[in-house]
Amino acid sequence: MSLFGAIAPIYLVNDTPGAGGGFSYNFTDNLSLGSFYSAGTANSPETGKGLFNGQFGVGAQLNYVPAPNTGVAFSYLHNYIPQGQYSDFSQLGFTGLANTDNPFDDNASTTDHYALIWTWQLADWFSLEGWGMYTNAQAQGGDRQGDSADIWNWKLSLAFPDLGKEGNVGVVSVGQPPYAGYISNNNNVPDVTPQTTDSPWFVETFYVYQFNDNISLTPAIWVGINPANDRAPLWVGALRTSFKF
Repeated sequence: MSLFGAIAPIYLVNDTPGAGGGFSYNFTDNLSLGSFYSAGTANSPETGKGLFNGQFGVGAQLNYVPAPNTGVAFSYLHNYIPQGQYSDFSQLGFTGLANTDNPFDDNASTTDHYALIWTWQLADWFSLEGWGMYTNAQAQGGDRQGDSADIWNWKLSLAFPDLGKEGNVGVVSVGQPPYAGYISNNNNVPDVTPQTTDSPWFVETFYVYQFNDNISLTPAIWVGINPANDRAPLWVGALRTSFKF
């Protein structure tokens, strides 16, 4: 139900309406490789924008799927955001703490993201899925030139298909949303974005109740612990009704 609980942030960094291209190649029935390039402001002729001069991301993913509903993937993404464009783009897809979206106070930056993503169905009634991800960010200009940041996130979900009734599913997730545990300040700039001293935590649970083939009801609750340094937990409750025709 939550954005962070649903998808690894590496897939959201370049979730923009910009242009791009990609390819996928199957080595075998179980092993494949995909790659892409995208530019968030490809249709703009302005300075610092365009297909190759503005925000862009280039990445690849290697997938190994030995059985249905069981697989592992390694993803890599290199991303660039020009100075002053952080209201439209984020280094971690707006899924974590504020110091991961814009770690260098609006200065241009690049990031290298590495993620190990997996799902494992142990039985018809139980499966695991999740990811671990590391990001290295580098300032590329302005008064933060030469600064760097180390950003981490991970999540583990336990899913229980057909819990209580065929078609239902219960899910419990725990993890740490993106947080910058280290941000350098080599130029001694005052009032910079602070690094995280209290590691954040994320816990979510939801239950999909299938009334029939067309209608389902999903109550959910999740909490963000230490959403910023010295900040109280954030609680969210939600109720979703889905109709399929």
